[in-house]
Amino acid sequence: MNTRKLVQQLVVIAGVGIFYSLIFSCAPHYSPIFPGLDVLVKEKVDLIRGKRIGILSNRTAISSDGKHIVNVLTAIPEVTVTTLINLEYGKQTERTDSVKAQIDSTTGIATYILHCNSRKLPSEMLQNVDALIFDLQDIGVRFSNDLRVMILAMEATANKGIEFIVLDRPNPLTGAIVEGPVLQPEFKSPLGLLSIPIRHGMTMGELALYINGEELLPHGLKAKLTVVPAKNWRRMQWFDKTGLQWVEVPSHTPTLEATLLFPGLHLLEGTNITVGGKPDQVYNCIGASWIDKELLFKKLKSYHLYGVSFAPVLFTPPKIFQITQSLNSQTEQCQGLSIKVTDRNVFRSVSCAVYLLSSIHQLYPNKIQFTHKFDLLVGNDTVRRSLIANVKPRRIIASWERELNYFKSIRKKYLLYN
Repeated sequence: MNTRKLVQQLVVIAGVGIFYSLIFSCAPHYSPIFPGLDVLVKEKVDLIRGKRIGILSNRTAISSDGKHIVNVLTAIPEVTVTTLINLEYGKQTERTDSVKAQIDSTTGIATYILHCNSRKLPSEMLQNVDALIFDLQDIGVRFSNDLRVMILAMEATANKGIEFIVLDRPNPLTGAIVEGPVLQPEFKSPLGLLSIPIRHGMTMGELALYINGEELLPHGLKAKLTVVPAKNWRRMQWFDKTGLQWVEVPSHTPTLEATLLFPGLHLLEGTNITVGGKPDQVYNCIGASWIDKELLFKKLKSYHLYGVSFAPVLFTPPKIFQITQSLNSQTEQCQGLSIKVTDRNVFRSVSCAVYLLSSIHQLYPNKIQFTHKFDLLVGNDTVRRSLIANVKPRRIIASWERELNYFKSIRKKYLLYN
């Protein structure tokens, strides 16, 4: 190869390098994201110094470098952690709240167990506490156990005049997308205590501000609330773009995609349709023994839904999904559809569930069954009635847009992130 050709090739290579450098330099740059726990320790430790501190958390309460909140706070001089309330998951019959503390022989911390389905936070757990820190990674859905527990904790601390400090974390489903019907007051239950959409697009800290600001606690109570925001998080960011560690707990979905499917597919818990999948792929398929998978696939395909694809599938639900109290506790092989999100920015889980249920009802009107739990999860009985009446899915979805827009206008003043 002569010198002239070599120089020409080097110039081309250099030009390509410069081109890609310009492209990447124009890409948006985000600063490292820190959860509220990190911000508390680095910038706001005076909030807890010299006080008897209680912590309500689970194993998701970790710092950006993976350290659990108890280890982080007990390492700070002049910070006294007296109480740890561990949030437990599983069947209520297997575990009950423990109001008798286990005392750690090394740290002296009194440790209690609070079940996720508890109706209240026992006052005995707060007897040696000046400020209760709440730190849980929520999944951004109205019927989340963690949200209900936060409401109970706000009420309990308000009753005792104790400070309530929320260490905020990103909403894993972004804070920009809001969908689903707003819960109507007459359908409030342990499955939904707030009149908010199914996918609310708020963080726990923002929800705490919303609850306090709108005076939603019982008897007009208001918590002595402080929210420590996460740092550098933007509303459009999905959890897997934050650089933070995803920690699975038993009640949560194991992956971000499963969490994205959860707001809609969890509604099927109020029907006799089974939601299943492999243990590491919760909520990735639905079906029943009486469904013809090819017919259902053809029906769903005709809607040309955005951001999602379906495929006919045979599956047997793992035992973890065979919930004995539900109609959908099928142990035999099911026919149905596997569900894969292809574009999460346009996919809407609740809308997808409406299309699924409408299609199944049109094909099997005498087979599909709805329970009262369905109405409690949805937040009204209008959706169920409309499905039974074969109202077109797009009209059902349009029916909640007005109340959704009103909620968005109210929530604006409580948002902490751009």
